[in-house]
Amino acid sequence: MGTKWKNILLLLFKNMKGERLWLKQQKACRRSEISSFINLSGNRTCLWFITPPSGLDVKAWHLFAIFVATIVGLIIKPLPLGSVAILSLTIIVLTNTLTLEQSLSGFQNTTIWLIVIAFFISRGFIKTGLGTRVAYIFVRLFGKRRWDYRILLS
Repeated sequence: MGTKWKNILLLLFKNMKGERLWLKQQKACRRSEISSFINLSGNRTCLWFITPPSGLDVKAWHLFAIFVATIVGLIIKPLPLGSVAILSLTIIVLTNTLTLEQSLSGFQNTTIWLIVIAFFISRGFIKTGLGTRVAYIFVRLFGKRRWDYRILLS
């Protein structure tokens, strides 16, 4: 066999080994996500069954337990941010900690929707590269002299 074929076989074998390593890493990553999700659920249930401090309603304590689990879930990231939030809202409603109207009442505020839409628009600018294009257009139009940049940025 010629050296050309040996090089091709070596290249294919290296790619297969790399692919196997990648699959092992993916499986390990899934295992760690699942274990962190189970750990998160266990912590929330432990906090759920602790008797609330004196003067605090049981439903308020349960809401606190779900809130802590949500914050820990946002930090650990066993699921994406939206999934953790929806899961927390679902748990709040299913455990009768709050009614559906009470749990969704925060979304009636127009300021919240303004912030959410600003995040969506900014994500679109980043993914499409529109912000970079607009910046290049401004530089082309106003970037003749150094003084123009100062005026543009002020």
